[in-house]
Amino acid sequence: MARLPYVVPYDPAFLGGGFEVPLPTPVCTGRLFQTGAPLDYIYASIVMHADRRSALFSAHNIDASRRFSVPRTDWDLDPRATGIQTPPGAYTGNVWDRGHLVRRAAVAFGDSEAEARAASDATFYYTNAALQHERFNQDEWVHLEDWVLGQSGSTGSRLCVFTGPIYTRNDQTHRGFRVPSAFWKVVVLRDPAAEGEDLAAIGFVMKQNELWHDWNGAATLDLTLYQVGIREIGRYAGLEFGQLALLDEFEWRQARFRSRGRMRPVKVSKPEDIEFHGHRRRSLGVRALRSGPPSAPTEVASGPEAVRHCPSCEDRSGVVDERVEFLSREVDALRDVVDELLARDKGSDDGERRASASLALRNLERIVGGETVAPGTYPDCACIGDEDRWFCSGVLIHPRIVLTAAHCAPGISQVFLGGRSVHLAGQHGEVVEVEHVLVHPDYDPDLVPSHDIAVLVLATDSGVEPASIASQADVDQSANVELVGFGFNHPSMNIGFGTKRRANLGRTVLHDQEEEAVALSEALHGFDNTFEMHAGRKELGIDSCNGDSGGPAYVYQGDAMSLAALTSRASFSSEKRCGDGGIYTRVVPYLGWISAAVGEATDGAVSFEAPAPDHATGPETDFIYLSAALPNPTGSDFGNEWIEVSNASGEAVALGRYAVGDKQGARETLSGSLSGGATHRFRIPAGSQVQLSNRGDEVRLYRDGMEIQREEYGKVSSGEVVRFHRPETGDGTGEGEFLEWADPC
Repeated sequence: MARLPYVVPYDPAFLGGGFEVPLPTPVCTGRLFQTGAPLDYIYASIVMHADRRSALFSAHNIDASRRFSVPRTDWDLDPRATGIQTPPGAYTGNVWDRGHLVRRAAVAFGDSEAEARAASDATFYYTNAALQHERFNQDEWVHLEDWVLGQSGSTGSRLCVFTGPIYTRNDQTHRGFRVPSAFWKVVVLRDPAAEGEDLAAIGFVMKQNELWHDWNGAATLDLTLYQVGIREIGRYAGLEFGQLALLDEFEWRQARFRSRGRMRPVKVSKPEDIEFHGHRRRSLGVRALRSGPPSAPTEVASGPEAVRHCPSCEDRSGVVDERVEFLSREVDALRDVVDELLARDKGSDDGERRASASLALRNLERIVGGETVAPGTYPDCACIGDEDRWFCSGVLIHPRIVLTAAHCAPGISQVFLGGRSVHLAGQHGEVVEVEHVLVHPDYDPDLVPSHDIAVLVLATDSGVEPASIASQADVDQSANVELVGFGFNHPSMNIGFGTKRRANLGRTVLHDQEEEAVALSEALHGFDNTFEMHAGRKELGIDSCNGDSGGPAYVYQGDAMSLAALTSRASFSSEKRCGDGGIYTRVVPYLGWISAAVGEATDGAVSFEAPAPDHATGPETDFIYLSAALPNPTGSDFGNEWIEVSNASGEAVALGRYAVGDKQGARETLSGSLSGGATHRFRIPAGSQVQLSNRGDEVRLYRDGMEIQREEYGKVSSGEVVRFHRPETGDGTGEGEFLEWADPC
């Protein structure tokens, strides 16, 4: 093979220190050359897309300490990939250069100049080229790896780099080949902020045209470099980055909102513009996995409860952990028994003994910074578990219905109600079997809002009086919330679970704030004020904790307390597991779903009538959304414009409440019902006032007379179907979307 005397594939362990950076996993292997097996070069590997005749992505290693300056060579076709490379003729007589994916200067290193030259020469295969605008190779892209290295300080001179093109459904073509609308790059290094004892991953995108915005076909150059999220790059490029996405510096700058337009890309024009936020994830225990060396400490990237250990000690530490948990449960049980004895000992004359014992118990009793509830209070607060253990909290809102957090499901089989300790379940309270576990269909723990709510339908009626549900107006006007749950009573140790505790703390009140102030608070703490609320603050030390998940957050409604929300997660601004504030799922926005889900699951045997909403309720969760339109029909569809609606839920939804309309305000009401996950094309009848212009217009969706979705489109060609995406998910063309109409496969 010409100019390739040997191969040195991309090395996942190149950064050293026991860290590994594996290749991303392609989503669409069926359309790849050799089903995604990489072609190896020198310090680099490339995965080819057979249909596009270009690389899906490249991967290479960089060692700046062993670089040499070597001359260029000529381009050549790789004989291993005959017929799947963009040929030389595509790059001649036009503005499109043979853009290197693996930069020749990046891999021009080795123990000798000859080795560096061999590596540089190996980048001049057409498998490593892409149609790149002649003005693309400017400083921001060419020197990007050096910029990152410049930020690494003394932690090393090595990088692992992935690069690839981004194609969209509106790419222009040149001589029969698609021109990428943008290029992406992911750079991984040993994090200087952690003295090299962790990894940092940084994602970048540079767009070379904006055809997806310009419906008239004019190619408008952008050529601006942005720092973006690695998950977003994966979505654009059809790749899964696995655990590497957890180390993404961009993603840790704020929570991942469903509306991806809120994750604003960072414009990068100089090295100092690159943002690092690894300290935030490390404060929550999220670190890069290490596979060795055997004697080195290993950081396990398992979230807030990550454990530092050495491989040779794993079996031993596991035994210790089990013993600590066992002793913790025994102490909790003993404390509850002592508490019970004290309550029965009211007739004793030894008041001083009782007072001392009570004081000692109070020192152990915290939700985190709270106190054990008085006997008989908060009976509707439930403890949630399976056949073997208890692990979450919940709240009874109907004799047969308990609400809890979706992240506690689906292995729930029983609930404990009425008592204040699961350790005394045989003496106080009741244990009721669970018949159905219904998780919200849009639940996603990685997005905001997460819709972290689940419904438990009990097998029999509970004898406990259900909680009343506060109106949204009362919730919004309440400055404090009362948190109740059975969770841990220590901010970092798994101790104290099983005893019902309470705490009262301040809530972030936003109902009377300007839109910008609300958005800033939502971004800071990582919540969506329509579906969630934030309570507590950093260093307050009063908070809900693990095990309180799904438990009630009450507000005062008159003289009584009513249910406002459910415990969900720590706030994004938190720097520890518990004690820095939390996010709580509002109940009122989900009442319609709860009623429908329970009715369907039980065939109407259990009926939950949602309280009538007040004026401040806010929008319900919209399952029905605009998904497509045909404004300029042709052929067999000529004269039959249609608008498509889709049902994102898992159950049927009646369409009689919905109407579609145009920019002029004309509307047509829908009818019938739409099954879960199905779509319905509504053909606009002859003589209708609703008209969609092929020169650009708007399509609108209404529910109960209120507009809930509006989609704009530009000039369309004959027979062109315009696609829309559910606004709440942010998976497509919502306002602020960085790259629209990505075509990863």
